[in-house]
Amino acid sequence: MASFFYRAKDKNNKIVENYITASSVADAAIKLEQRGFIVLEIKEKDENFTQNSYEFSFDSIEKSTIFSLKEKKEFFNGLYFLYSSGLPINDCFKSMYNSTNNPNVKGLCKKILSKTNKGISLKEAIKDHHNALGIAYSSLIVAGEEAGELDEILSEILKNLKKEEEIKNEIISQITYPVIILFFAITVALFSNFFIIKVFEAMSEGNICVSSLLISAVIKILVIYVILTGIIVFIWKNKQLQKKFMTIISNLLFFKDIFENYCFTNFFLVMSLAYNAGVPITESLELSNSVINIGNIKNQFKKSVKMMKNGCELTTAMKVSSVLSSYAISQISAGEKAGELGKAFKAIAHDYENKFITRIKVTLKSLEPILIVGIGIFVGYTLIKAYKSYINGLFGMIS
Repeated sequence: MASFFYRAKDKNNKIVENYITASSVADAAIKLEQRGFIVLEIKEKDENFTQNSYEFSFDSIEKSTIFSLKEKKEFFNGLYFLYSSGLPINDCFKSMYNSTNNPNVKGLCKKILSKTNKGISLKEAIKDHHNALGIAYSSLIVAGEEAGELDEILSEILKNLKKEEEIKNEIISQITYPVIILFFAITVALFSNFFIIKVFEAMSEGNICVSSLLISAVIKILVIYVILTGIIVFIWKNKQLQKKFMTIISNLLFFKDIFENYCFTNFFLVMSLAYNAGVPITESLELSNSVINIGNIKNQFKKSVKMMKNGCELTTAMKVSSVLSSYAISQISAGEKAGELGKAFKAIAHDYENKFITRIKVTLKSLEPILIVGIGIFVGYTLIKAYKSYINGLFGMIS
């Protein structure tokens, strides 16, 4: 099989430039026409180049910088508007490289261009940088470009990223109040321990210097907060520690359902995107599993992928995973029978998203009174301890 470079117009009359493997120029032209392309130019490359349309391989992935949500939005937003304006995909990356001020986005565009300019296909160029955009999104770019539906795929990816941002903002808005309460609780606890109790102890001994005790307490509290901030930043920057920490949190009683529903929301959003892009269902399942961060759920879906590769139906394979709700299974079954799996995946994602938001609200509302009661108990304990120290000091003076 040889590799052929082609220029063609897709279904939206946009110019597409890429590589395709075929036995001959005629065979390549037939394959492109079957995808809905109007062929403008085909020429053979000298070296052999293996490329299987939807067979995504994630081996030897380059360890590029992982993009933040903001950087992903900038990248896909730029790519969408440039490509939808009629620019070939390579020119889109060139324009983004020249216009962006973000070093990560600029660096990724440069790396992709350095490969495509050498005759390497977009698929292979992006495969080396799955780590930056995420396996699911970067593979969907390839799927959309090869199917001639890159406009639609990029638009859907942007909707997904917007949804992720909305979920992120919802989480921040819900946890702000409990975090403030927790901050004040810790501050009150430290201040009581380092200042109030020390004042009572000093009063009982008849040797009190409030200003020095206050300064000492403030310094100790600041040191503790600096250490806590350092630990948080260290965990945030260390992806391995972050993963372990999130695994521990996700297994806690209060947070287990929240993390699971969040994972399933992202999973089915990607399933819907991949399936609608024309990616075969087994590959769609593999791509979607790449966004799962909970080990046991990821392993269960791997079993489903293995079953489907052995010829099993999707509904049966998903039932065996035993991690999905009965609603999700029924929707998959109905979608599979009706040939509307894309709609089914979206409906399931919406259901899990509603569960996720509801669970966050309920959990955090439940934590608020617990924190308030905890503060009350500690304040009471501090007062009793301080009073006890003062009384003991008085008795000591009398004796």
